[in-house]
Order: sequence, then structure tokens, then C-alpha cells
Amino acid sequence: MAEVGDVVVFPGFAEKLRDRMQLAKLTLCLQVAFSSLFGFIYAAQAVSLQAVLVSLAVLILACGAASLNSYQERSRDALMRRTRNRPLVRKKLTEQHALLQAVFLILLGLLLIFQLANFKALLAGIAAVLLYNFVYTSMKGLTLYALLPGAACGAMPPYIGYLAAEGDGTFLRAFLPVLLLFFWQVPHFFLVLLNHKQDYASGPVPNLLQGLSEPALRRIFLPWIAALAMTMLAFTVMPSQLGVFMRSLIAVNAFVLCGLFGVQLFLSKQPAYRSLFRYLNFSLLFMMVAGCWVAV
Repeated sequence: MAEVGDVVVFPGFAEKLRDRMQLAKLTLCLQVAFSSLFGFIYAAQAVSLQAVLVSLAVLILACGAASLNSYQERSRDALMRRTRNRPLVRKKLTEQHALLQAVFLILLGLLLIFQLANFKALLAGIAAVLLYNFVYTSMKGLTLYALLPGAACGAMPPYIGYLAAEGDGTFLRAFLPVLLLFFWQVPHFFLVLLNHKQDYASGPVPNLLQGLSEPALRRIFLPWIAALAMTMLAFTVMPSQLGVFMRSLIAVNAFVLCGLFGVQLFLSKQPAYRSLFRYLNFSLLFMMVAGCWVAV
């Protein structure tokens, strides 16, 4: 232990902290937390301290589930170039510490959701963890259809936020944020596959590249991108505080998304998968910001 001025510095602390954040997939979990904030604000049509606190609770829960996933997939991670530098693979953290971090964060996240929100939001949080860690992760090494429960659990955070705000209204209104995240998840995963196609084609996880050609996989994008764009357009006709200008921007976003993917996947010999990946993420982020902005 060394002293710098009045500050005590523990050697290796920053590195250990980075390893724990990487174990918890913090960057991904921040996106999850923002989607829960989007769901809360979409339901309440207002920004509040409770909305922020619930999203922080979802962040803690997501970090716990991601830590558990890292523990569960440590053997598979060692076999792929994309994941072989993760902390458990490199032995930067012990398996016991990883499991302890996962259990602690999951329990803390669930407790905070229950204290800050309600029992329905708690049940949705539990369902998200079960889907992610015990359905999706278990199926992932067995079948490519694991993608569907994976997309379902990825769509749960905005619903947790919606329930926490005690949102009401029609069935369609309640599930629009869920559908938005669900239809975004699948093309997002397809682009991960195509960006790392050599790794996945010979990897231990069953996936579409092991049974389909790349052009065939591109064609599967069409219905998912169309469904995502239609969900975006549905936001423009639902009763809300969205003005004409913001509704127009959402419509433009949906049409640009379809046009960009159509040109790149069906007219280009070498699609710019990384650019498509970035725009897909930007498109979703824009939708969530638009949903939050009107309540500010």
C-alpha cells in the first residue's frame, strides 16, 4: 500500500475494478438500465427521481445477471477469439469471487426494485434473470433457437420500468417498448455473427452461420428489420406527448433504417456490417431518447 498526498492507493485496485466491471459487462448493462428508464418515462409521461432510482436498481440487477452469465460461460469463452480475454478466462478473478459478485448484485437489484417500485416489477425482474441465466444460457450451447428467449429477456427491462411506473392503458401501448427491444435484439445478434463470422462458424455455440450461407442469412434480416420499423412507426400513432416534429423524426428514422439495410444487404457485394451495427444501435437509442425527451 502506498500513499500519494493524503490519498491511500492500493496497488492493483484500478485493475481489479476494471476486471469486475468487465465481468459485469457494465457497458451493456448501462444500455439495459437506460431502456428501463425509457419504459418508466414512457408509462408515466414524466421524469422523476423514482424513474432514475429504478433504472439504477435495474443496472445493479443486470450487472449481477451478466456476472453470473460470465461465470456460466467461462469454458465457452475460452474457445472463441472474441471472448478469450475476459477476466475469468485470463484468471484475473477467481470463480468464487465471480459467483459471489453475481449473487450479491442480483439479490441487491431485486431488493431495490421491490423497495422502489412494486411486486409486479419485482416479478418481471426475476423473470428476466431466469430467462437470461437459466433458459437462454442453458440453451445457447445446444440450439440456435436460444436466440428467441435471449431476445425475450433482452426486451424485459423496459417492461420492468413500465410496471414500476404503474403504467396503464391498452395492451399494445404497454408492450410497444417490449416489442421495440425484442425486434431490435435479433438483427443485432445477426450483425454480431456477421462481424465475427469466422469465430462463430467454427465456434462451440450453434448458430445460423453453421447451417446457412451468408447471403441466406442476409435475407433473414428483412422480416426482422421490417417488424422493427413497423414498431417504431406505431409510436407515432399512439396517444402521447410526442409532437408532430418528433413523430416525423421517428418515421424518418424507421424509413432510413429499412432503406439502409435494404441497400447494404441486398445490393452491396460486401455489406458494411460494422456501419449497420452502429446505425442499428443509434436507431434504438434515438427511439428511447425521443420517448424520454417529451417528458423532460
